[in-house]
Amino acid sequence: AAELPLRMVCHTPCFRSEDGSCGKDTRGMVRQHQFEKVELVHTVNGSGLAVGRTMVAVLENYQDGDGRIHIPDALRPYIGGVAVI
Repeated sequence: AAELPLRMVCHTPCFRSEDGSCGKDTRGMVRQHQFEKVELVHTVNGSGLAVGRTMVAVLENYQDGDGRIHIPDALRPYIGGVAVI
């Protein structure tokens, strides 16, 4: 089983404006349709991730008082094992 390719999925809440929600009764109202989906996540080249938001999340959550960023263990293999930048 360790040789099988892993498939990662994510649960995503989504919102869309409803079609046909215009008229004198709904003037000024923005109606939203909420739905949820499960998506296959591809992370080899950053597709499937909001890379900018992901980077900001790492900076916000792993920065110490001196301004250094402590790299999460899961990301260290991708940057040559560096622990702090």
